Amino acid sequence: QNYRSTASILKAANGLIINNSGRLGKELWTDVGDGELINLYAAFNEHDEARYVVETIESALKTGISRNDIAILYRSNAQSRVLEEALLRERIPYRIYGGQRFFERAEIKNAMAYM
Repeated sequence: QNYRSTASILKAANGLIINNSGRLGKELWTDVGDGELINLYAAFNEHDEARYVVETIESALKTGISRNDIAILYRSNAQSRVLEEALLRERIPYRIYGGQRFFERAEIKNAMAYM
C-alpha cells in the first residue's frame, strides 16, 4: 500500500513497471483516492522539455499557485542545466536541494573561466 500517491499516479507507475521483466511481482495501491489526471507531454528534446516545464510553471503561478508548492524532479544532475537555463531566462527563482546549481559547480566555473 502507498500512503502518499493518488490512484492515478500508481496506475501509471504500475503500467510502466509491468514492462520490466526483472521486477518483483507486486501491485502498488492506495486508499488516497483517484487524484487529478496525469498530463503527458512528449518533448522533442531537452530544450523543448524545459520550455514546456517553464510555461507550465508560469501558468500555475498565474492561477495563484505558490512557488513553494512547485517542484521539478529530475533523474540526474546532468539534466538540470537546460532546466536552469530556462528558469534563469524567464527570471523564475529556484532552489536546488541535495545538489549544487549547474553554474555554481567548480568544474563549470573553471570551464567558463577559460572561455
